[in-house]
Amino acid sequence: MRLRDFVRHNFLRGRGLWSLLLFAMSALLFMVPGSLWLIERGHGWVIGLLIGLPLTVRGVELLYRRRLRAAAAAAAAADPDDALPQVPANPEWGERERAVYQALCRDIQARLRTPVDWPALKPIAWEILEASAQRLSDGRRHALDFSLPEALLLADRILMRLRETLRTDVPYSDRISVRKLLWLWGHRDRLQAGARVAHAGWRIGRLARSPVTAIALEVQNLLLSEAGETLKSLSVTRLQALVLEELARAAIDLHAGHLRFSDTELLRIQLGSEITDRRILAQPDQALRLLIVGQISAGKSTLVNALHGESRTETDMAPTTPSPTRHDLTIDGTPFRIIDTNGIDGSAAVASALLAQMLDSDLIVWAIRANRPARAPDVELLERFDAELARRPDRRRPPLIVAVTGIDLLLEGWPFPENRIPAAELEQVAAVLAAIRQDMGGESAIPLRAAPPTWNVDLLVASISDATAEALMTQRNRRRLEGHEHQSGWRSQLRRGASGTASLARLVGEQLRAGRRSAGP
Repeated sequence: MRLRDFVRHNFLRGRGLWSLLLFAMSALLFMVPGSLWLIERGHGWVIGLLIGLPLTVRGVELLYRRRLRAAAAAAAAADPDDALPQVPANPEWGERERAVYQALCRDIQARLRTPVDWPALKPIAWEILEASAQRLSDGRRHALDFSLPEALLLADRILMRLRETLRTDVPYSDRISVRKLLWLWGHRDRLQAGARVAHAGWRIGRLARSPVTAIALEVQNLLLSEAGETLKSLSVTRLQALVLEELARAAIDLHAGHLRFSDTELLRIQLGSEITDRRILAQPDQALRLLIVGQISAGKSTLVNALHGESRTETDMAPTTPSPTRHDLTIDGTPFRIIDTNGIDGSAAVASALLAQMLDSDLIVWAIRANRPARAPDVELLERFDAELARRPDRRRPPLIVAVTGIDLLLEGWPFPENRIPAAELEQVAAVLAAIRQDMGGESAIPLRAAPPTWNVDLLVASISDATAEALMTQRNRRRLEGHEHQSGWRSQLRRGASGTASLARLVGEQLRAGRRSAGP
Protein backbone atom coordinates (compact mmCIF):
# COMPACT_ATOMS: atom_id res chain seq x y z
CA MET A 1 0.00 0.00 0.00
CA ARG A 2 1.33 3.45 -0.93
CA LEU A 3 1.78 6.15 1.71
CA ARG A 4 -1.09 8.21 0.30
CA ASP A 5 -3.48 5.25 0.44
CA PHE A 6 -2.28 4.37 3.96
CA VAL A 7 -2.87 7.89 5.26
CA ARG A 8 -6.27 8.18 3.56
CA HIS A 9 -7.38 4.82 4.94
CA ASN A 10 -6.19 5.36 8.53
CA PHE A 11 -6.62 9.09 9.06
CA LEU A 12 -9.42 10.19 6.73
CA ARG A 13 -11.83 7.29 7.36
CA GLY A 14 -13.21 7.33 10.88
CA ARG A 15 -10.14 9.06 12.30
CA GLY A 16 -10.43 12.33 10.43
CA LEU A 17 -10.65 14.20 13.74
CA TRP A 18 -7.08 13.19 14.65
CA SER A 19 -5.68 14.48 11.38
CA LEU A 20 -7.59 17.75 11.75
CA LEU A 21 -6.35 18.19 15.33
CA LEU A 22 -2.75 17.49 14.39
CA PHE A 23 -2.94 19.96 11.53
CA ALA A 24 -4.60 22.60 13.71
CA MET A 25 -2.05 22.22 16.52
CA SER A 26 0.92 22.48 14.18
CA ALA A 27 -0.58 25.49 12.46
CA LEU A 28 -1.40 27.28 15.71
CA LEU A 29 2.18 26.91 17.00
CA PHE A 30 3.41 29.04 14.11
CA MET A 31 0.39 31.28 13.55
CA VAL A 32 -0.19 32.71 17.06
CA PRO A 33 3.16 34.55 17.41
CA GLY A 34 2.96 35.86 13.87
CA SER A 35 -0.62 37.05 14.36
CA LEU A 36 0.28 38.93 17.53
CA TRP A 37 3.17 40.61 15.70
CA LEU A 38 0.88 41.74 12.86
CA ILE A 39 -1.78 43.08 15.26
CA GLU A 40 0.81 45.09 17.24
CA ARG A 41 1.87 46.85 14.01
CA GLY A 42 -1.66 47.54 12.75
CA HIS A 43 -1.76 44.87 10.03
CA GLY A 44 -4.66 42.84 11.36
CA TRP A 45 -6.31 42.85 7.92
CA VAL A 46 -3.58 40.48 6.74
CA ILE A 47 -4.84 37.90 9.25
CA GLY A 48 -8.35 38.23 7.86
CA LEU A 49 -6.99 37.78 4.34
CA LEU A 50 -4.98 34.73 5.35
CA ILE A 51 -8.05 33.18 7.01
CA GLY A 52 -10.59 34.17 4.33
CA LEU A 53 -8.55 33.06 1.34
CA PRO A 54 -8.16 29.40 2.44
CA LEU A 55 -11.84 29.27 3.38
CA THR A 56 -12.77 30.56 -0.10
CA VAL A 57 -10.48 28.03 -1.76
CA ARG A 58 -11.94 25.28 0.39
CA GLY A 59 -15.48 26.30 -0.54
CA VAL A 60 -14.63 26.26 -4.25
CA GLU A 61 -13.01 22.86 -3.79
CA LEU A 62 -16.10 21.42 -2.07
CA LEU A 63 -18.37 22.81 -4.80
CA TYR A 64 -16.11 21.35 -7.48
CA ARG A 65 -16.12 17.91 -5.81
CA ARG A 66 -19.90 18.02 -5.48
CA ARG A 67 -20.31 18.80 -9.19
CA LEU A 68 -17.92 15.99 -10.10
CA ARG A 69 -19.89 13.53 -8.02
CA ALA A 70 -23.15 14.74 -9.55
CA ALA A 71 -21.69 14.32 -13.05
CA ALA A 72 -20.50 10.82 -12.22
CA ALA A 73 -23.90 9.89 -10.77
CA ALA A 74 -25.69 11.34 -13.81
CA ALA A 75 -23.40 9.41 -16.16
CA ALA A 76 -24.03 6.19 -14.25
CA ALA A 77 -27.81 6.68 -14.21
CA ALA A 78 -28.16 8.07 -17.73
CA ASP A 79 -30.34 6.28 -20.23
CA PRO A 80 -28.11 4.89 -23.01
CA ASP A 81 -30.77 5.85 -25.54
CA ASP A 82 -30.23 9.54 -24.70
CA ALA A 83 -26.43 9.43 -25.03
CA LEU A 84 -25.00 11.05 -28.15
CA PRO A 85 -22.04 9.34 -29.84
CA GLN A 86 -18.72 11.13 -29.55
CA VAL A 87 -17.75 9.93 -33.04
CA PRO A 88 -20.06 11.30 -35.77
CA ALA A 89 -21.67 8.92 -38.23
CA ASN A 90 -20.37 8.64 -41.77
CA PRO A 91 -22.46 11.05 -43.91
CA GLU A 92 -22.46 8.49 -46.71
CA TRP A 93 -24.41 5.98 -44.60
CA GLY A 94 -28.00 5.16 -45.32
CA GLU A 95 -30.77 4.90 -42.75
CA ARG A 96 -29.98 1.26 -41.97
CA GLU A 97 -26.28 1.93 -41.30
CA ARG A 98 -27.13 4.91 -39.08
CA ALA A 99 -29.65 2.85 -37.11
CA VAL A 100 -27.11 0.06 -36.55
CA TYR A 101 -24.49 2.60 -35.46
CA GLN A 102 -26.87 4.17 -32.96
CA ALA A 103 -27.68 0.72 -31.57
CA LEU A 104 -23.99 -0.13 -31.22
CA CYS A 105 -23.31 3.18 -29.45
CA ARG A 106 -26.16 2.48 -27.03
CA ASP A 107 -24.62 -0.91 -26.30
CA ILE A 108 -21.25 0.74 -25.69
CA GLN A 109 -22.73 3.30 -23.29
CA ALA A 110 -24.53 0.54 -21.40
CA ARG A 111 -21.33 -1.50 -21.08
CA LEU A 112 -19.18 1.45 -19.96
CA ARG A 113 -21.12 3.00 -17.12
CA THR A 114 -17.87 2.61 -15.16
CA PRO A 115 -14.31 2.18 -16.52
CA VAL A 116 -13.07 -1.33 -17.31
CA ASP A 117 -9.55 -2.66 -17.51
CA TRP A 118 -8.01 -1.92 -20.90
CA PRO A 119 -7.37 -5.62 -21.66
CA ALA A 120 -11.10 -6.21 -21.09
CA LEU A 121 -11.89 -3.96 -24.07
CA LYS A 122 -10.67 -6.62 -26.49
CA PRO A 123 -13.65 -9.01 -26.08
CA ILE A 124 -16.03 -6.01 -26.15
CA ALA A 125 -14.44 -4.84 -29.42
CA TRP A 126 -14.87 -8.31 -30.90
CA GLU A 127 -18.55 -8.30 -29.90
CA ILE A 128 -18.98 -4.95 -31.68
CA LEU A 129 -17.43 -6.34 -34.87
CA GLU A 130 -19.65 -9.40 -34.74
CA ALA A 131 -22.79 -7.39 -33.94
CA SER A 132 -22.23 -4.96 -36.83
CA ALA A 133 -21.73 -7.82 -39.29
CA GLN A 134 -24.81 -9.69 -38.04
CA ARG A 135 -27.14 -6.68 -38.00
CA LEU A 136 -26.11 -5.38 -41.42
CA SER A 137 -26.46 -8.77 -43.10
CA ASP A 138 -29.47 -10.17 -41.23
CA GLY A 139 -27.26 -12.81 -39.63
CA ARG A 140 -25.52 -14.00 -42.82
CA ARG A 141 -22.06 -12.50 -42.15
CA HIS A 142 -19.57 -12.59 -39.29
CA ALA A 143 -16.90 -10.31 -37.87
CA LEU A 144 -14.09 -11.16 -40.29
CA ASP A 145 -16.17 -11.35 -43.46
CA PHE A 146 -14.34 -8.60 -45.33
CA SER A 147 -11.58 -8.63 -47.90
CA LEU A 148 -7.91 -7.75 -47.50
CA PRO A 149 -8.14 -4.64 -49.76
CA GLU A 150 -10.99 -3.36 -47.58
CA ALA A 151 -8.91 -3.85 -44.43
CA LEU A 152 -5.94 -2.06 -46.00
CA LEU A 153 -8.11 0.88 -47.08
CA LEU A 154 -9.51 1.10 -43.54
CA ALA A 155 -5.97 1.12 -42.12
CA ASP A 156 -5.05 3.88 -44.59
CA ARG A 157 -7.98 6.06 -43.50
CA ILE A 158 -7.27 5.54 -39.80
CA LEU A 159 -3.59 6.37 -40.26
CA MET A 160 -4.40 9.52 -42.22
CA ARG A 161 -6.83 10.64 -39.50
CA LEU A 162 -4.18 9.94 -36.86
CA ARG A 163 -1.65 11.93 -38.87
CA GLU A 164 -4.00 14.90 -39.05
CA THR A 165 -4.62 14.71 -35.29
CA LEU A 166 -0.89 14.65 -34.57
CA ARG A 167 -0.20 17.62 -36.83
CA THR A 168 -3.01 19.76 -35.41
CA ASP A 169 -3.21 18.76 -31.72
CA VAL A 170 0.18 17.40 -30.59
CA PRO A 171 2.99 20.00 -30.27
CA TYR A 172 6.37 19.08 -31.77
CA SER A 173 5.01 15.83 -33.19
CA ASP A 174 6.75 16.65 -36.47
CA ARG A 175 10.03 17.46 -34.70
CA ILE A 176 10.56 14.34 -32.58
CA SER A 177 12.10 11.46 -34.50
CA VAL A 178 10.90 7.88 -34.25
CA ARG A 179 14.29 6.89 -32.84
CA LYS A 180 13.80 9.24 -29.87
CA LEU A 181 10.29 7.94 -29.30
CA LEU A 182 11.53 4.36 -29.29
CA TRP A 183 14.28 5.32 -26.84
CA LEU A 184 11.76 6.99 -24.51
CA TRP A 185 9.47 3.96 -24.69
CA GLY A 186 12.31 1.56 -24.02
CA HIS A 187 13.42 3.52 -20.92
CA ARG A 188 9.95 4.41 -19.67
CA ASP A 189 10.36 2.45 -16.40
CA ARG A 190 13.55 4.30 -15.52
CA LEU A 191 12.07 7.64 -16.47
CA GLN A 192 9.00 7.01 -14.32
CA ALA A 193 11.19 5.93 -11.38
CA GLY A 194 13.32 9.06 -11.81
CA ALA A 195 10.21 11.24 -11.86
CA ARG A 196 8.98 9.65 -8.63
CA VAL A 197 12.36 10.19 -6.95
CA ALA A 198 12.47 13.82 -8.11
CA HIS A 199 8.94 14.42 -6.83
CA ALA A 200 9.81 12.89 -3.46
CA GLY A 201 12.93 15.05 -3.24
CA TRP A 202 10.90 18.14 -4.04
CA ARG A 203 8.41 17.28 -1.28
CA ILE A 204 11.25 16.77 1.22
CA GLY A 205 12.79 20.09 0.24
CA ARG A 206 9.44 21.83 0.64
CA LEU A 207 9.07 20.29 4.11
CA ALA A 208 12.54 21.55 5.10
CA ARG A 209 11.83 25.09 3.87
CA SER A 210 8.34 25.49 5.37
CA PRO A 211 6.94 22.67 7.53
CA VAL A 212 3.54 24.31 7.99
CA THR A 213 3.07 24.90 4.26
CA ALA A 214 4.28 21.39 3.44
CA ILE A 215 1.86 19.75 5.89
CA ALA A 216 -1.03 21.89 4.69
CA LEU A 217 -0.35 21.02 1.04
CA GLU A 218 -0.05 17.31 1.82
CA VAL A 219 -3.41 17.31 3.58
CA GLN A 220 -4.90 19.31 0.72
CA ASN A 221 -3.58 16.81 -1.82
CA LEU A 222 -5.12 13.98 0.16
CA LEU A 223 -8.46 15.76 0.24
CA LEU A 224 -8.32 16.59 -3.47
CA SER A 225 -7.32 13.07 -4.49
CA GLU A 226 -10.92 11.86 -4.28
CA ALA A 227 -12.06 14.55 -6.71
CA GLY A 228 -9.13 13.73 -8.96
CA GLU A 229 -10.02 10.05 -8.97
CA THR A 230 -13.63 10.89 -9.88
CA LEU A 231 -12.43 13.08 -12.76
CA LYS A 232 -10.03 10.36 -13.87
CA SER A 233 -12.83 7.78 -13.83
CA LEU A 234 -15.01 9.99 -16.03
CA SER A 235 -12.13 10.68 -18.42
CA VAL A 236 -11.17 7.01 -18.75
CA THR A 237 -14.80 6.03 -19.36
CA ARG A 238 -15.17 8.60 -22.15
CA LEU A 239 -11.85 7.64 -23.69
CA GLN A 240 -12.79 3.95 -23.74
CA ALA A 241 -16.19 4.81 -25.23
CA LEU A 242 -14.44 6.93 -27.88
CA VAL A 243 -12.18 4.01 -28.85
CA LEU A 244 -15.12 1.61 -29.14
CA GLU A 245 -17.23 4.10 -31.12
CA GLU A 246 -14.35 4.55 -33.59
CA LEU A 247 -14.28 0.78 -33.91
CA ALA A 248 -18.06 0.66 -34.43
CA ARG A 249 -17.83 3.24 -37.23
CA ALA A 250 -15.00 1.32 -38.88
CA ALA A 251 -16.93 -1.96 -38.54
CA ILE A 252 -19.98 -0.50 -40.28
CA ASP A 253 -17.81 0.89 -43.09
CA LEU A 254 -16.28 -2.55 -43.53
CA HIS A 255 -19.43 -4.66 -43.40
CA ALA A 256 -21.62 -2.22 -45.37
CA GLY A 257 -19.21 -2.17 -48.30
CA HIS A 258 -18.08 1.46 -48.00
CA LEU A 259 -14.42 0.41 -48.19
CA ARG A 260 -14.58 -1.69 -51.35
CA PHE A 261 -13.22 1.22 -53.35
CA SER A 262 -11.26 4.36 -52.59
CA ASP A 263 -12.49 7.77 -53.77
CA THR A 264 -10.14 7.63 -56.76
CA GLU A 265 -11.34 4.15 -57.72
CA LEU A 266 -14.98 5.25 -57.46
CA LEU A 267 -14.40 8.01 -59.98
CA ARG A 268 -13.01 5.47 -62.45
CA ILE A 269 -16.04 3.18 -62.19
CA GLN A 270 -18.42 3.64 -65.09
CA LEU A 271 -22.07 3.60 -64.10
CA GLY A 272 -24.57 1.67 -66.13
CA SER A 273 -26.74 4.79 -66.36
CA GLU A 274 -23.88 6.64 -68.05
CA ILE A 275 -23.69 3.92 -70.72
CA THR A 276 -27.46 4.17 -71.22
CA ASP A 277 -27.31 7.95 -71.58
CA ARG A 278 -24.47 7.71 -74.09
CA ARG A 279 -26.68 5.50 -76.20
CA ILE A 280 -29.36 8.20 -76.00
CA LEU A 281 -27.12 11.14 -76.80
CA ALA A 282 -23.69 9.68 -77.66
CA GLN A 283 -21.61 11.93 -75.38
CA PRO A 284 -19.93 11.27 -71.99
CA ASP A 285 -21.06 12.86 -68.75
CA GLN A 286 -20.38 12.49 -64.99
CA ALA A 287 -22.95 14.95 -63.67
CA LEU A 288 -25.63 14.12 -61.12
CA ARG A 289 -28.51 12.30 -62.76
CA LEU A 290 -31.82 14.14 -62.20
CA LEU A 291 -34.86 12.18 -63.35
CA ILE A 292 -38.16 13.90 -64.24
CA VAL A 293 -41.05 11.46 -63.62
CA GLY A 294 -44.78 11.94 -64.03
CA GLN A 295 -47.91 11.00 -65.92
CA ILE A 296 -48.51 11.84 -69.55
CA SER A 297 -49.03 15.61 -70.03
CA ALA A 298 -48.03 16.33 -66.40
CA GLY A 299 -45.83 19.18 -67.62
CA LYS A 300 -42.45 17.40 -67.43
CA SER A 301 -40.97 18.97 -70.56
CA THR A 302 -42.32 22.38 -69.61
CA LEU A 303 -40.69 21.91 -66.24
CA VAL A 304 -37.35 21.16 -67.93
CA ASN A 305 -37.75 24.36 -69.94
CA ALA A 306 -38.38 26.32 -66.76
CA LEU A 307 -35.29 24.87 -65.10
CA HIS A 308 -33.23 25.87 -68.12
CA GLY A 309 -34.74 29.31 -68.24
CA GLU A 310 -35.28 28.90 -71.97
CA SER A 311 -37.12 26.52 -74.31
CA ARG A 312 -34.96 23.58 -75.28
CA THR A 313 -37.54 20.79 -75.49
CA GLU A 314 -40.30 20.29 -77.98
CA THR A 315 -43.35 20.96 -75.81
CA ASP A 316 -45.51 22.16 -78.69
CA MET A 317 -45.04 19.18 -81.01
CA ALA A 318 -46.59 16.32 -79.04
CA PRO A 319 -48.43 15.84 -75.73
CA THR A 320 -45.82 13.39 -74.48
CA THR A 321 -42.12 12.65 -74.75
CA PRO A 322 -41.77 9.56 -77.01
CA SER A 323 -38.47 8.43 -75.45
CA PRO A 324 -36.13 9.57 -72.66
CA THR A 325 -34.23 12.72 -73.56
CA ARG A 326 -31.24 14.25 -71.85
CA HIS A 327 -30.46 17.87 -71.05
CA ASP A 328 -27.38 19.29 -69.33
CA LEU A 329 -27.83 21.95 -66.70
CA THR A 330 -25.76 23.60 -63.94
CA ILE A 331 -27.44 24.57 -60.66
CA ASP A 332 -25.39 26.55 -58.14
CA GLY A 333 -22.18 25.30 -59.71
CA THR A 334 -23.20 21.61 -59.72
CA PRO A 335 -23.63 19.93 -63.11
CA PHE A 336 -26.84 17.96 -63.58
CA ARG A 337 -27.91 15.60 -66.32
CA ILE A 338 -31.71 15.97 -66.56
CA ILE A 339 -33.52 12.94 -68.00
CA ASP A 340 -37.03 13.68 -69.27
CA THR A 341 -38.75 10.28 -69.18
CA ASN A 342 -41.78 8.75 -70.88
CA GLY A 343 -45.06 9.62 -69.22
CA ILE A 344 -46.72 7.13 -66.87
CA ASP A 345 -49.60 5.63 -68.84
CA GLY A 346 -50.63 2.75 -66.56
CA SER A 347 -48.95 0.06 -68.66
CA ALA A 348 -46.67 -2.49 -67.01
CA ALA A 349 -43.92 -2.03 -69.61
CA VAL A 350 -43.61 1.72 -69.08
CA ALA A 351 -43.79 1.31 -65.28
CA SER A 352 -40.97 -1.28 -65.31
CA ALA A 353 -38.81 0.93 -67.53
CA LEU A 354 -39.40 3.94 -65.27
CA LEU A 355 -38.63 1.86 -62.17
CA ALA A 356 -35.27 0.87 -63.62
CA GLN A 357 -34.54 4.52 -64.47
CA MET A 358 -35.47 5.63 -60.94
CA LEU A 359 -33.13 3.06 -59.38
CA ASP A 360 -30.31 4.45 -61.54
CA SER A 361 -30.97 8.09 -60.66
CA ASP A 362 -29.38 10.40 -58.10
CA LEU A 363 -32.33 12.76 -57.64
CA ILE A 364 -35.99 12.51 -58.70
CA VAL A 365 -38.39 15.36 -59.47
CA TRP A 366 -41.94 13.97 -59.67
CA ALA A 367 -44.27 16.18 -61.71
CA ILE A 368 -47.97 15.99 -60.71
CA ARG A 369 -50.68 18.04 -62.39
CA ALA A 370 -52.53 20.15 -59.84
CA ASN A 371 -55.92 19.77 -61.55
CA ARG A 372 -55.59 16.00 -62.05
CA PRO A 373 -56.98 14.09 -59.04
CA ALA A 374 -56.32 10.67 -60.62
CA ARG A 375 -52.95 9.88 -59.03
CA ALA A 376 -53.27 6.10 -58.75
CA PRO A 377 -50.56 5.40 -61.42
CA ASP A 378 -48.13 7.70 -59.56
CA VAL A 379 -48.88 6.05 -56.22
CA GLU A 380 -48.48 2.56 -57.67
CA LEU A 381 -45.09 3.36 -59.22
CA LEU A 382 -43.86 5.00 -56.00
CA GLU A 383 -44.94 1.95 -53.97
CA ARG A 384 -43.05 -0.34 -56.37
CA PHE A 385 -40.00 1.90 -56.06
CA ASP A 386 -40.05 1.83 -52.24
CA ALA A 387 -40.62 -1.93 -52.23
CA GLU A 388 -37.62 -2.47 -54.49
CA LEU A 389 -35.43 -0.32 -52.25
CA ALA A 390 -36.63 -2.25 -49.20
CA ARG A 391 -35.62 -5.46 -50.95
CA ARG A 392 -32.16 -3.97 -51.56
CA PRO A 393 -31.24 -2.23 -48.28
CA ASP A 394 -27.68 -1.57 -49.46
CA ARG A 395 -29.05 0.81 -52.11
CA ARG A 396 -29.39 4.45 -51.01
CA ARG A 397 -32.73 6.11 -51.73
CA PRO A 398 -32.36 9.14 -54.01
CA PRO A 399 -33.93 12.41 -52.82
CA LEU A 400 -37.45 12.90 -54.18
CA ILE A 401 -39.08 16.29 -54.80
CA VAL A 402 -42.74 16.57 -55.82
CA ALA A 403 -43.44 19.46 -58.22
CA VAL A 404 -47.14 20.32 -58.46
CA THR A 405 -47.42 21.84 -61.94
CA GLY A 406 -50.22 23.95 -63.38
CA ILE A 407 -51.21 25.38 -60.00
CA ASP A 408 -52.61 28.41 -61.84
CA LEU A 409 -55.31 26.20 -63.42
CA LEU A 410 -56.97 25.83 -60.01
CA LEU A 411 -57.16 29.55 -59.28
CA GLU A 412 -59.60 31.91 -60.90
CA GLY A 413 -58.23 35.35 -61.61
CA TRP A 414 -54.66 34.24 -62.25
CA PRO A 415 -52.27 36.03 -62.45
CA PHE A 416 -52.80 38.00 -59.28
CA PRO A 417 -51.29 41.45 -58.71
CA GLU A 418 -47.68 41.13 -57.51
CA ASN A 419 -48.23 37.35 -57.34
CA ARG A 420 -50.06 37.73 -54.03
CA ILE A 421 -52.59 34.89 -53.81
CA PRO A 422 -55.74 35.73 -51.81
CA ALA A 423 -56.42 33.86 -48.57
CA ALA A 424 -59.31 31.79 -49.96
CA GLU A 425 -57.21 30.58 -52.90
CA LEU A 426 -54.30 29.84 -50.56
CA GLU A 427 -56.56 27.52 -48.55
CA GLN A 428 -57.51 25.75 -51.78
CA VAL A 429 -53.84 25.31 -52.73
CA ALA A 430 -53.02 24.02 -49.22
CA ALA A 431 -55.81 21.42 -49.47
CA VAL A 432 -54.50 20.18 -52.83
CA LEU A 433 -50.92 19.97 -51.53
CA ALA A 434 -52.05 18.06 -48.43
CA ALA A 435 -53.89 15.51 -50.59
CA ILE A 436 -50.85 15.08 -52.85
CA ARG A 437 -48.51 14.68 -49.87
CA GLN A 438 -50.77 12.01 -48.43
CA ASP A 439 -50.86 10.09 -51.71
CA MET A 440 -47.10 10.42 -52.24
CA GLY A 441 -46.07 9.09 -48.85
CA GLY A 442 -45.55 12.41 -47.11
CA GLU A 443 -43.06 13.81 -49.63
CA SER A 444 -42.88 17.62 -49.65
CA ALA A 445 -44.77 19.21 -52.56
CA ILE A 446 -43.89 22.51 -54.28
CA PRO A 447 -46.69 24.34 -56.14
CA LEU A 448 -45.53 26.15 -59.27
CA ARG A 449 -46.31 27.35 -62.76
CA ALA A 450 -43.68 26.14 -65.23
CA ALA A 451 -45.07 27.82 -68.35
CA PRO A 452 -44.16 31.47 -68.95
CA PRO A 453 -44.63 33.61 -66.99
CA THR A 454 -43.25 31.16 -64.42
CA TRP A 455 -44.13 31.22 -60.72
CA ASN A 456 -42.34 29.58 -57.79
CA VAL A 457 -39.81 27.79 -60.02
CA ASP A 458 -37.03 29.41 -57.98
CA LEU A 459 -38.23 27.45 -54.93
CA LEU A 460 -37.88 24.21 -56.92
CA VAL A 461 -34.36 25.21 -57.99
CA ALA A 462 -33.47 25.95 -54.35
CA SER A 463 -34.85 22.56 -53.28
CA ILE A 464 -32.75 20.81 -55.92
CA SER A 465 -29.69 22.73 -54.75
CA ASP A 466 -30.36 21.73 -51.12
CA ALA A 467 -30.63 18.08 -52.15
CA THR A 468 -27.30 18.14 -54.02
CA ALA A 469 -25.25 16.69 -51.14
CA GLU A 470 -27.64 13.78 -50.65
CA ALA A 471 -27.75 13.20 -54.42
CA LEU A 472 -23.96 13.01 -54.50
CA MET A 473 -24.03 10.40 -51.71
CA THR A 474 -26.58 8.45 -53.74
CA GLN A 475 -24.33 8.52 -56.81
CA ARG A 476 -21.33 7.35 -54.77
CA ASN A 477 -23.45 4.51 -53.43
CA ARG A 478 -24.41 3.49 -56.96
CA ARG A 479 -20.80 3.60 -58.09
CA ARG A 480 -19.74 1.43 -55.17
CA LEU A 481 -22.45 -1.19 -55.73
CA GLU A 482 -22.15 -1.33 -59.51
CA GLY A 483 -18.37 -1.40 -59.26
CA HIS A 484 -18.55 -4.34 -56.87
CA GLU A 485 -20.94 -6.20 -59.18
CA HIS A 486 -18.65 -5.50 -62.14
CA GLN A 487 -15.38 -6.43 -60.46
CA SER A 488 -16.73 -9.55 -58.75
CA GLY A 489 -17.65 -11.19 -62.09
CA TRP A 490 -15.60 -14.00 -63.61
CA ARG A 491 -14.32 -11.78 -66.43
CA SER A 492 -12.90 -9.31 -63.93
CA GLN A 493 -11.30 -12.11 -61.92
CA LEU A 494 -9.82 -13.53 -65.13
CA ARG A 495 -8.32 -10.14 -65.99
CA ARG A 496 -6.85 -9.91 -62.51
CA GLY A 497 -5.29 -13.34 -62.85
CA ALA A 498 -3.85 -12.45 -66.25
CA SER A 499 -2.44 -9.18 -64.91
CA GLY A 500 -0.85 -10.95 -61.95
CA THR A 501 0.61 -13.66 -64.18
CA ALA A 502 2.07 -11.05 -66.53
CA SER A 503 3.63 -9.15 -63.63
CA LEU A 504 5.14 -12.37 -62.26
CA ALA A 505 6.49 -13.28 -65.70
CA ARG A 506 8.12 -9.84 -66.05
CA LEU A 507 9.70 -10.19 -62.62
CA VAL A 508 11.08 -13.67 -63.43
CA GLY A 509 12.38 -12.44 -66.79
CA GLU A 510 14.17 -9.52 -65.16
CA GLN A 511 15.75 -11.87 -62.62
CA LEU A 512 16.94 -14.23 -65.38
CA ARG A 513 18.42 -11.37 -67.40
CA ALA A 514 20.15 -10.02 -64.33
CA GLY A 515 21.61 -13.47 -63.63
CA ARG A 516 22.94 -13.77 -67.17
CA ARG A 517 24.54 -10.34 -67.02
CA SER A 518 26.24 -11.16 -63.73
CA ALA A 519 27.50 -14.52 -65.12
CA GLY A 520 29.26 -12.69 -67.98
CA PRO A 521 30.24 -14.08 -71.41
